[in-house]
Amino acid sequence: MEELEIDIKELLCPTCGELSFEDEVFSTLLLDEELDEFRCSFNGDDCITIDTEKLSYLVLSIDTLYRMINLIEESNELISEL
Repeated sequence: MEELEIDIKELLCPTCGELSFEDEVFSTLLLDEELDEFRCSFNGDDCITIDTEKLSYLVLSIDTLYRMINLIEESNELISEL
């Protein structure tokens, strides 16, 4: 019988890591290692703003941190094209 591999993060947050542009700010949703969803915003200043209002803390893996760095760079490029 063939094994079915399911990505729980993809099921919980299918648009995680996809940048969207709203109110002149790029943002995305991400999941931490405890599968808690949080929003990140980017304004082109080489920084990330993490909305933790609904959370007590975040547990971030090195992969998530690298993904956040890549999102900063990606959003900076998109902002420079506006």
